Amino acid sequence: MKKWMLSKAVLSLCLMSLVAQLSGCGTLARGDSYKDTYRGVDRDKREIANAYLWAPSFGLWPLFHIISLPIDAVIDTVLLPVDLVLKHAPKKELAQSAEDIPVFAANLTNLPDFSYSIQNKLTGVVLTTGRTSKIPQSGSMSPTLDIFSVVKTKYPEPRIDPVEIKWEVSPGSGNLRGETTFTETRTPTSSLRLAKGIIILFMPCNSVMVINSERSFYNSNIINQKSIQDSYKKLTQMAMQSQCAPAEINPEIQDVWK
Repeated sequence: MKKWMLSKAVLSLCLMSLVAQLSGCGTLARGDSYKDTYRGVDRDKREIANAYLWAPSFGLWPLFHIISLPIDAVIDTVLLPVDLVLKHAPKKELAQSAEDIPVFAANLTNLPDFSYSIQNKLTGVVLTTGRTSKIPQSGSMSPTLDIFSVVKTKYPEPRIDPVEIKWEVSPGSGNLRGETTFTETRTPTSSLRLAKGIIILFMPCNSVMVINSERSFYNSNIINQKSIQDSYKKLTQMAMQSQCAPAEINPEIQDVWK
């Protein structure tokens, strides 16, 4: 009898622990959402829709978020007034002492990783150099860029300087023959002054997107944004058909350099 009661107690404790872990999965990771409101629900929806998570976890990880979804909806509703206040609150501009921010370069070209550099187009000064990665890592190994080297906020010439992004594709990459250097010109948006990081997405058809990030670490969910996915699919199709042309920057991508 005592053994049965002990087994029942252990089982109850395990179930309570499992429920506690499943509750609010999206809420715990709501900081990874790019939405202004209902960020926990948005996080759940992304995890459920991510086909890459089903097989490796045998469907358990998406199942956790399916179970957590109604709980996160309730929590997000409770937090809605706070999210609305934060949405409309003025953002504090970075202090001069926090001018160096990390740069994360993601390689979405389906080619081997390569080196790149960013330089001020007006002065020719190299601002940063680095190497791409399929999933850029955060930390001290990330290259940095001085935002005030392109965003001039002081008198007498307040301005934003354009930059040149250069990268090289090694021989044997795809159908390319010989070392090939590509150059694209981009002009940062004024929101760079408030950014905590820069994400560079090297895309098919030798195209590149540069996006200001509110986070000082690389968030891989950024490539799941519909506007970025649409651009990626279009460029991939053009590359497969050998019909690459200068790509237009999708204006729906938030904080993208022009």
